[in-house]
Amino acid sequence: MRLKLTLLVIVLAMLSTGRAQVLNSGISLKSDKFRLGLLPTVLSDNFGIFVQGGYGLRSDMDINFRIGAGYPDMYVGADLEFMILTRKPYFSVSAGAHYFGDVGLDASGTFTIPIDPQVHLYTGLDMDIIFNEDKTNVPFWFRLGAEVAFKKNLSILLEAGLGINDPAYSIFSGGFNIYF
Repeated sequence: MRLKLTLLVIVLAMLSTGRAQVLNSGISLKSDKFRLGLLPTVLSDNFGIFVQGGYGLRSDMDINFRIGAGYPDMYVGADLEFMILTRKPYFSVSAGAHYFGDVGLDASGTFTIPIDPQVHLYTGLDMDIIFNEDKTNVPFWFRLGAEVAFKKNLSILLEAGLGINDPAYSIFSGGFNIYF
């Protein structure tokens, strides 16, 4: 337990300098398993909350849904995640779409390193292709996150990402996931 708390403090310190977006490690849900999460999130200067759900389609593939409220526009999105490396360290890619004032396509790659069975650290790149009336924007983020399991079906998730280019805004999330 001491190791978990130390890692959590280190990750919180690292996350205080950046922000994030995908709200998911690189490990897919097992087949027929479900996840429900609640994640308060800061997008630039706006505070809101994301509610997310995920369902394991196969042992190496899941589908995720997100709704974000409290921002100037409501966020609605979904993605499919595919595990490429199914052994340590894990690697997955995801692709999806969202609506957040404009329509966008999403893609990410995520490396996950299990520190122990209850603590997973992850990092990766995330990109969107956002279509609006004026032009198409392609923001990129560098992501850093941690998921710490406190019980078999409950985990705390912290995720941050740093905008790599000009259209990428700052994001910071922290909350919990319940697994069924």
